[in-house]
Amino acid sequence: MKYSDEQVIADIGEVYQTDEAKENGERPICMSFKNPYSLHVVNETEGGYNVTFKKWNPFSDDGTYHVGFDLIGLISNCKPAVIDAYQQKVTVDTTPPEESNEETTTTE
Repeated sequence: MKYSDEQVIADIGEVYQTDEAKENGERPICMSFKNPYSLHVVNETEGGYNVTFKKWNPFSDDGTYHVGFDLIGLISNCKPAVIDAYQQKVTVDTTPPEESNEETTTTE
């Protein structure tokens, strides 16, 4: 991000005023970040980097954010290994825990 120097990884898209505006070739009004995480380098190895992902806005359950162009410093494609790790993290964080079929016994 431009002002915070965060490296953010997300599924991104463009947001338009209306569907008609998009069809007419008008410019988008902002970007959409779906499942954004900040990317942190833990250390560097001979084979690359060890990284961790932290939820970009841990204080919200929202999965998609509209972000103004003025806040974005750079958009690029990640290396395949980073994309794989990101997708695994998103899957773990967005998959609800399975409900147990076992009856729960409580004691007082």
